[in-house]
Amino acid sequence: DLAKKIIFSFIGNFMDKNELSKIIDKSYSVFRKENVVDFITLGDRSVLELFHGPTLAFKDFAMLLLAELFDVSLKKRNEKITIIGATSGDTGSAAIEAFKNSKNVNVFIFYPKDRVSEVQRKQMTTTDGDGVFPIEIDGTFDDCQNIVKDLFNDKNFNDEVKLGAINSINWGRIAAQIVYYFTSFKLLNNESVSYSVPTGNFGDIL
Repeated sequence: DLAKKIIFSFIGNFMDKNELSKIIDKSYSVFRKENVVDFITLGDRSVLELFHGPTLAFKDFAMLLLAELFDVSLKKRNEKITIIGATSGDTGSAAIEAFKNSKNVNVFIFYPKDRVSEVQRKQMTTTDGDGVFPIEIDGTFDDCQNIVKDLFNDKNFNDEVKLGAINSINWGRIAAQIVYYFTSFKLLNNESVSYSVPTGNFGDIL
């Protein structure tokens, strides 16, 4: 319910409340917890659990919703796009899981050989979707990122395949992640909360 209220404020005239409500219900129906998020207590600290989605990563919150928003937008415009991304593990797994059934999006994810966990490698390479393509690169995550940057900088190629991004510069991801901060604040029922976010991804804390 919080997701519907918060995200709708960013939607403009893109869709109505009922359409957004159905998308959010579908996106979060695959989480293992009824409240989607959960808490455990360690001493005087509360730890927000964000791993109850299908790939066990907090990025499921954003990717599952983003995939649905992409599909709605592309259907309205009768278009298809190609999404490319580089991953050190969790972004690629979440993106492939989220977009695996999309008819309007092909997803190519570059990941570094022997530098993602075995669980994440299997999540990316054993999905039964027709439009998802995990690509193992003999190099580092930075090498994968450089490939993505080069492809985006190739204007002719970009125009030909209609490239899209699913990394944290995509506002849809930020909008979805805002919700669990409001949710946690509400569940804690405190007047003030201080958050500590262990992450290398500024998008989570933004």
